[in-house]
Amino acid sequence: MKPLAAVLHNIQAQLDECDAEWCVFGSAARQLAGERVAPNDIDIMMSMDGERKAESLLAEWRTSVQLPESGKWTSRRSHYRMEGIDIDISGGLMRRTPDGWKPVRPSEVHVKDGIRYATNLVDI
Repeated sequence: MKPLAAVLHNIQAQLDECDAEWCVFGSAARQLAGERVAPNDIDIMMSMDGERKAESLLAEWRTSVQLPESGKWTSRRSHYRMEGIDIDISGGLMRRTPDGWKPVRPSEVHVKDGIRYATNLVDI
């Protein structure tokens, strides 16, 4: 199993214990969809409560937690490093719009080898 796939399956096992919806997005999701990209990290979105549960379950790999509000996106973010791969979990992800911050969700969730992923996010 390739390193990214191995980490995704390890993360899946941990996140499924959170009892919260989650999915991979960003370049790792595009790779799962078949695009020829080389992700620098794994981006995961879930609810704010789910992210807090994940933070506890993944504590041994955690590198930082932050509440950034900059540029186009904001969320409660926790960062991890597993098997040399950076993982960024966003809880309560929102996009800045002319009307203020809007929560986002996947437009459609796909599944590949048991890993949920979305290649497009839309405002709620």
